[in-house]
Amino acid sequence: MGTINFEVAALCILLLNFFLFFSRSRLYLQQTRVFLILLLGTTFATVADIITVVMYWNVYRYSTGLLYATNILYYIFQNSVPLVFFIFLLALSGKTGAKRRFAIFLTGFPWMASLSLILTTPVTGWVFSFDPDYGYHRGAVLPLLYAIAFGYTLSGLGVFVRNRMRVSRETRITIFLFLPFAFSTFIIQFFFPEFLLQNLGISLSALIVLLTVQDFGKFTDHGTNLYNRNGLIVQLDLLLQKKRQSTVFLISLDTVNFLRLVLGPESFSALEREIAGKLFGYAREDRFASLTGQGKFMLVIGDRAGLAVEREQLLRAFMSPWLFRDRLLSLSARICEVAMPEDTSSVPVLFQAQYELTRIQGQYPLNVIIPFGELGLSTTGRYQEISRKINRALITEGLSIVLQPIVSAKTGKTVAAEALVRLSDPSGALISPGEFIPVAEQNGSIHRIGDFVVREACKVYQNLRTRGFSLDYLEVNLSPIQCLQPNLPQRFLAIIREFGLAPQDLCFEITETAANHSPAVMKRNLDALVYAGFTIAVDDFGTGYSNISVLMDLPFRIVKIDRSLIEAMDRSKNGKLGLEGVVTMFRHMSTQLVAEGVETADQVSRVQEMGIDFIQGYYYSRPVPPEAFMEFLAKEGSVCTG
Repeated sequence: MGTINFEVAALCILLLNFFLFFSRSRLYLQQTRVFLILLLGTTFATVADIITVVMYWNVYRYSTGLLYATNILYYIFQNSVPLVFFIFLLALSGKTGAKRRFAIFLTGFPWMASLSLILTTPVTGWVFSFDPDYGYHRGAVLPLLYAIAFGYTLSGLGVFVRNRMRVSRETRITIFLFLPFAFSTFIIQFFFPEFLLQNLGISLSALIVLLTVQDFGKFTDHGTNLYNRNGLIVQLDLLLQKKRQSTVFLISLDTVNFLRLVLGPESFSALEREIAGKLFGYAREDRFASLTGQGKFMLVIGDRAGLAVEREQLLRAFMSPWLFRDRLLSLSARICEVAMPEDTSSVPVLFQAQYELTRIQGQYPLNVIIPFGELGLSTTGRYQEISRKINRALITEGLSIVLQPIVSAKTGKTVAAEALVRLSDPSGALISPGEFIPVAEQNGSIHRIGDFVVREACKVYQNLRTRGFSLDYLEVNLSPIQCLQPNLPQRFLAIIREFGLAPQDLCFEITETAANHSPAVMKRNLDALVYAGFTIAVDDFGTGYSNISVLMDLPFRIVKIDRSLIEAMDRSKNGKLGLEGVVTMFRHMSTQLVAEGVETADQVSRVQEMGIDFIQGYYYSRPVPPEAFMEFLAKEGSVCTG
């Protein structure tokens, strides 16, 4: 018998492991359940070992039967841990499906053999024994138990290595760190039994796994502690694999932009957090929720027995005002009920349905649960139709760009232009960017579309120079999804070099609200673009209710004032004062300003008086194809810069 110092340390680490396991969001995967069993088994083994050592301090106070019983419990738990670890490695490798359960059952025979040896040891003395003076002795077959444990570890490692490409690099590194550390303490305790290190090694290794493999932070929205989209997809896939009937409630708050404007971004996030806490509570395997967008939630119910109660609670939540930070808020929502797999067995269709639910303001009633069928959406609906048209357009040249001039407020001459993408179907009918861009962002084709627009813009710019036209730059819109890609500068530099252009020839526009998409990643990528020589402009300023501190941290040089502020200037004195405030603020930052959506001579005159640098809008020209744009430049006469 050894001292309990190492076992007490192991128990403290295990308590920390349990705290981390239960205090953080987790995915209800098989590996998660097996890992919990591994923690429990190690804890029981540690506690049993501490009890056996403490009892041995006053061994004569206890009967031989009690001594045997506590030591048997210790060995049962201790020798069960390697089997559980073996199954954990199988779960990580994706090798625990229904077809493999019989094989896993067969692998339990060595454990059952060790169990029989442990249980019969009071009679046989094979594992351990006590002499008449209560002296503890290791049995002749104890090395066999260690060999079985070693065999489970090696077998699990073999399966893991064969299937290593199924798991992430981080998981591979963690497991390969876990094994040597845990196994070294295993060997030390075998040769030096007075050092009770085995459970300490396992508990420390389990902590490493918890902080890496079992850290599901990337599947969680940390503001609300709900699943994010990725977490929702994983959990729904698990339900579908089990062929369990479930119900999904799609919940979209009404007037989200207004709420963000009134409350501010931070308070709106706090409101989302409060809604999540009151409506959804703690996640369970058969009941969990996800934040899928600003003010958009999905609630998944795996047990339909309580559906009526769930419906009633959802409706009641939006019938009365919410008391939020000492103010009463009237919250309304559009709610759709989807039965899976009866309505659909496709997770992407759920996202399409939620998009459809709020696509057209006022199309669906508030505070009423509508069935999925009333959305007019199916797997062959508008979303799939647009997806097919996008894919076809990328192959058959169904995409094109149009150009809208940007005019100097001082000279009235065109100094730049914005390149806008257009999608047409085989019949020639145009599909609105407001409809196909969100679809492209969801299905991933936005990156190919973005590359197309940059390449076409470069081709047009090269052609303009060949014909003797001189512009300062062309503007190209970047989707927030594109802005999160790490290799943007390299991709765009490669494209402009094909056409003999410089980075200064392109200006990339991001919308005001794009700043709220992963701000740290956004800033890093935009900084890289600026470092490469490109220019950044903020588009549609005044509509996004963005976090101004986040926006100001981005490396933009141009701000494009949205047409809504131009129209507000015409409507009221306050509108004019608001626009003047925006101009003054950015003037102090040495930022160039573009007034968008200018349609009348009076608007031109008024923005000129305010000192806005450039003007864009129908007053000068609608967006036109490249050839028509060149004709516009030719009619304009001399095209100058600045």
